[in-house]
Amino acid sequence: MEILDRMPWAAQNAVFQRLADVAEVSKLNKEERLEYDHALKRYRDTLNAMTGAELKGIEKGRAAERIENARSLKANGVPVDVIAKSLGLTAEEIEAL
Repeated sequence: MEILDRMPWAAQNAVFQRLADVAEVSKLNKEERLEYDHALKRYRDTLNAMTGAELKGIEKGRAAERIENARSLKANGVPVDVIAKSLGLTAEEIEAL
């Protein structure tokens, strides 16, 4: 309780809300609990899929940015080996630009 007393009110509220949620789940009968668990799994799977898609999109954007930067550096006469080392691209990728 001492730790709880030192927590800000919002954090205390979150702790008690979580405890209430756990208590609600523990009151479910077997069929309701299975349904709850399936719904929770679907929610987590969807959340993971969305997060994965977002990360892939970010990586695609970063890759496109590296290519554009390499194209610009190459056009300004920066040596291919310097571009490759700086941007993590291969010399073949840079030559193809």
